[in-house]
Amino acid sequence: MSRTAARDEKGTATRGWSPWLVGGLVIIVLVAALGSRWLPPLEGPAFETLVVRGEHRQLVAEDLREHIAPYLEDGYFGADLEEIRASVEGLGWVAGAEVRRRWPSTLELRVREQRPVAVWNREGFLNPRAELFVPEEIHRDPGRLPELSGPEDSRDAVLEGLGTARATLGEAGLEVAEINLSERRAWTVVLQGGTEIRLGREDFEPRLERFVEVVVPALGAGLVDLAHVDMRYTNGFAVAHSERDSGQGQEDRNDG
Repeated sequence: MSRTAARDEKGTATRGWSPWLVGGLVIIVLVAALGSRWLPPLEGPAFETLVVRGEHRQLVAEDLREHIAPYLEDGYFGADLEEIRASVEGLGWVAGAEVRRRWPSTLELRVREQRPVAVWNREGFLNPRAELFVPEEIHRDPGRLPELSGPEDSRDAVLEGLGTARATLGEAGLEVAEINLSERRAWTVVLQGGTEIRLGREDFEPRLERFVEVVVPALGAGLVDLAHVDMRYTNGFAVAHSERDSGQGQEDRNDG
């Protein structure tokens, strides 16, 4: 072998990876992998303070603290904030939650409470987005809420109908107590006092407007004595007196 070839082989060996170096790197990688699997996670300092923020009527801060206390045992770094958030949002009165760490030992929980705007099918409440929620407990009276009912896929439509009915009937000083949408998509609005307004499947808003413009002036104070007013007539309406009234049952009236 020539001296030139020997120098080339020696140079290649010098520039290449040493077997000892490669073996050492493999050992380091294996130790790191096994260590991450077998060694306990870094927990950090224990939580000493839990701060609960938000304006709440139904939620109780102490109940929230008790609910998330088991999650805090993993320490500052070990606590799974996403798991805590999901757990809190699973509570009936919670609309949304944010969880943050504050160094060195504080966990901050900010909770948005559900705002009920109506009762739905007597099984739970609707919030302003027509989302159904069913709380475990009611700590404070939510106030007088309208009762809405209808097929399960009609929550948005019925809540929108409530807004329309309130705006239209409010012009005459009338308050909505209930709204029902039947399986056949026929509307019934019940006033405070019990009088039903039967509107049928068509012209929901126009028939309500005609009720305010025609029926209310025509009947005046006698409206509270009626069981129902049927607005499904093209140019008129029909009324039925309630049992407490001394009238003679149903009566048809013409708008003209």
